[in-house]
Amino acid sequence: MAEAATKSWNRCVLHLVLGLLVVTLGAIEGWYERTFYTTDAISYLSVSRAISNHEWKFAFNALWSSGYPFLIAIVRPLFPSTAQGEWLAIHVLNLLILIFAYVSFLYLLKGFSPDLAEHAKGDSGAQETFLLLAGFCIFVCAELCLNGASRVSPDPLVDGLFFAALGTLIRLIRKPAVFLAALLGVTLGIGYLVKAIFLPLSVIILLVSALALRRTTGRIKLSAIALAAFLVFAIPYVVGLSWSFGRFTTGETGSLNYAFHVNLLPRWTNWEGGPQGYGMPIHPTRLLMKNPDLFEFAGPFHDTYPPFGHIAYWYEGYHHFWSPKYQAIAIVRNLYYLVLLLVKQPITYAIVGTILVLLLAFPFRKSWIARTYAYWPFYVPPLIAIGLYVWVHLEDRYLAGFLATLGALPFVSLCASQSQLPSRLRLGVIATLALATLASLATKDATAFRRAINHQPYTIDPQWKLAASLQQVGLKPGDNVAAIGGPNAECTWAYADGLRIVAELGGAPYDPHPRGGHEHWWSNRKDPPPDASTQKFWESPPEQQVKILNLFRKAGAVAVIVGSKPSAVRAPGWRKVSGTESWIYQF
Repeated sequence: MAEAATKSWNRCVLHLVLGLLVVTLGAIEGWYERTFYTTDAISYLSVSRAISNHEWKFAFNALWSSGYPFLIAIVRPLFPSTAQGEWLAIHVLNLLILIFAYVSFLYLLKGFSPDLAEHAKGDSGAQETFLLLAGFCIFVCAELCLNGASRVSPDPLVDGLFFAALGTLIRLIRKPAVFLAALLGVTLGIGYLVKAIFLPLSVIILLVSALALRRTTGRIKLSAIALAAFLVFAIPYVVGLSWSFGRFTTGETGSLNYAFHVNLLPRWTNWEGGPQGYGMPIHPTRLLMKNPDLFEFAGPFHDTYPPFGHIAYWYEGYHHFWSPKYQAIAIVRNLYYLVLLLVKQPITYAIVGTILVLLLAFPFRKSWIARTYAYWPFYVPPLIAIGLYVWVHLEDRYLAGFLATLGALPFVSLCASQSQLPSRLRLGVIATLALATLASLATKDATAFRRAINHQPYTIDPQWKLAASLQQVGLKPGDNVAAIGGPNAECTWAYADGLRIVAELGGAPYDPHPRGGHEHWWSNRKDPPPDASTQKFWESPPEQQVKILNLFRKAGAVAVIVGSKPSAVRAPGWRKVSGTESWIYQF
């Protein structure tokens, strides 16, 4: 009894230490890695404000899912009602989401414990400890090096819900019960509210669960309960999206990303139609001037930067088509990026290397392979999910949860097979994974650790400095402003001050079509070229500058912001914004 109590106490201490490490690393990465709101962040935050203000037409956004913004809307009032208070609220929420994802990952691993106990020959504690340490390393590399708590994004929450769904699935397969079936459906339904990828992912997991339960009495009933629980969340959400968008839709995320990344529709902002065959927008932003292009979008929306916050609205009318050539190019491009992503991660070599060594040294390889095959229901969902992204477009953060699952499963089947690893071999595997984790953190999150050591707050970022200075010149929340240089999707300065960008010079859509036969455009993932509208403005004659400013004023702007000005250019009426490189013209 004393020995069992000691082992139990040691496991509790280990859980506590690993949990504190996750919280500490997550807090450092979350607070210091990103010092401004990215493009997607501004859109999610705008949806969150719409929820707080009961503006449901905007809250049910066909591109930016409502689940994560809803959580922000709940947490925000608990903190000071300032831009800095909101920043703190968001990052505390992100840290809580990271903790949820970690607990869900442990919940998934714990679901395999009965198999470990069955074949551990009285040493299941050592196997569980080995699996816990391996899982910790894999989780940290995935969630803090591929994803991150610093990004204002639903992706870590997606990962946590995915882990929770698979953890519930294994318990449902092992011990079929109505409660577990309902819990699976509820988890998937909440996931769909958080991000659109959970709609196809839910279909996959529900089908996998039905197949895995095919020999179970009452499988039809359990499958129906899981589906019904999912639909309880999905149907009202689809109704809300369709009402807001004006026609039936389950979300436009997949369709638009396919158009942008596979069919190469000119993307992101201020699309006016074309090229030939791509259709014309039903309600485009208003092009008031050409060369340089000046766009106005004062209505019908009233968020920080409508062109990016309402992409589905402005792009309605594009022609959706399927091209075998473009599809093949997209798959090759994404596979290339996937391989590049994996080979850059030290944890990849640690996982693959240890598995290969163990396969050669393991005396019961057949048992390990058989156990791996028995766990097919947990390999299928992440593999298909990655395949969905490969079909359209993938990024590191999209794949973190799926790669973490695939990375941990070989060690799960190893521990659950009919054999015991020698303690020295277990120690060698954990040491290898730990070194890879340290290498990943040292390379990917080096900036965050450096800022933490030097106590560099996020407010030193130029966008936050601009926001503070614009308040000093008299701009107030709700004021309409214009910007020279675009697109302005990364506009922390405007969001923090509660300003609305209603017009911009520049910001024409990026056309990713190849310009010459020599370009290997199938593998080109470069960002759009720098916008030249600022340079064009300062080089234009005074009468054209006056014309541009008048167009901004007619659009409702009370001030115009430009990011820089050549020192040799005289600019009557313009003032430099204190402490920044930006200039302002106030009407």
